Amino acid sequence: MTKLNWAACSSLALWFLIFLSGKHPDFTWGDGLGYVNAVESGYDLATNANSHFTYLNFSRILFQVFGLKDAMSLMGNISIVSSVLFLFILFQVSKYWKSEFSGFISIQIMACCFTFWRHACTIEVYNFALIFWALMLFGVLKYLKKSSSHGLWIIAVSFSIGILTHIQFVLSVPALIWLFYFKRPASWIPFMLLLFPIFSIFYSVWILELNDFQSVFFDSVGGKMLSPGFWNVIKGPFFITALTFFLNPALFLLGIFKLEIIKSWKSNILNDQFLQFILILAAGVFTFASLYPEAGIHVFLLPFFMILALLAGSVFSNVPGFILLAISYPIVQIGLFYTFKFGYDEMKKSNPDPVLKWKGGSGYIFLPWAKGNASSILKLAESYPIDSIPDVLQWNFKQAKSRILKPNPIQK
Repeated sequence: MTKLNWAACSSLALWFLIFLSGKHPDFTWGDGLGYVNAVESGYDLATNANSHFTYLNFSRILFQVFGLKDAMSLMGNISIVSSVLFLFILFQVSKYWKSEFSGFISIQIMACCFTFWRHACTIEVYNFALIFWALMLFGVLKYLKKSSSHGLWIIAVSFSIGILTHIQFVLSVPALIWLFYFKRPASWIPFMLLLFPIFSIFYSVWILELNDFQSVFFDSVGGKMLSPGFWNVIKGPFFITALTFFLNPALFLLGIFKLEIIKSWKSNILNDQFLQFILILAAGVFTFASLYPEAGIHVFLLPFFMILALLAGSVFSNVPGFILLAISYPIVQIGLFYTFKFGYDEMKKSNPDPVLKWKGGSGYIFLPWAKGNASSILKLAESYPIDSIPDVLQWNFKQAKSRILKPNPIQK
């Protein structure tokens, strides 16, 4: 094993400990409480964007097989393990594409990303889904470099599981169409696996009637989309770019090294089909996110951040002396968080945010680790009536009240 491989493995172990130390001991605001209730009560056969079929049912299997009584702890551990496993696959993708040094840098940039770090410490589906995003990229690389059926099988398996983990995988379809148009597969047999998610959606919608077809793809997003108009079209991409600068400063570093990027891409973009593929994929994710210019959209940007980490790794690995910046990158990221937090708190002194007041203050938004920066929903539900909190938090509070009044029999 080379020194860089050892450095990457040591880095993954360190990030595992960081994520573990930040793991929140209780339920935070978001979908976590609903997920835990679903895992404890049984299998979820719905397949819409908010049901997360694969994630919840996989958690339910582990919950039953090991006879566990604490679904909260189980799903928290799944988040951490999923995050580290994804970083390992990301390292392999970057190494296979460029170099071990590129992979090492990609790990640091992705792990430091606020959205990724935060979801490693809480119960959410997004970092779990990233495993299948990264596997799909690895399959694409393998298919492009060796034209082997192994790459096709990896693409088909990861896409089939991924689209039942989160419907956002549909955004990869344009890039996959481009890929198979220019490099036609000798066999389409691996893609017979796509019959499984298609059948699952059909079975859920038309046989079980757990949801309707529209909700499979557009559940709870209709009221958040931009209204038509020239200024709105400009507003969306501008907002997402600004959000990306804050959440992942690698974009800022890419701007600093724009000359190196031009030199690197000028000779490679016409010949490197993997680079073309991930740029098309990134454009699809970025465009979709631009239709929903709100702070919460950052969770849908995670595949975009993954691609940004790969691009940054490939560029920065060619910049002399960048190893020092790669090692210090987490410190730079944390410093930015504290700076933004201080500025936000000062700005909000005269006009406090009523929602953040209940969630635990600006630490809930700005700091990547969860412990101590988010209020426990269960503790608040024990002390306050439902009508005392903002409407946007009502669902979480009702879930918490229900859990307090009717605890799960498994937990007795």
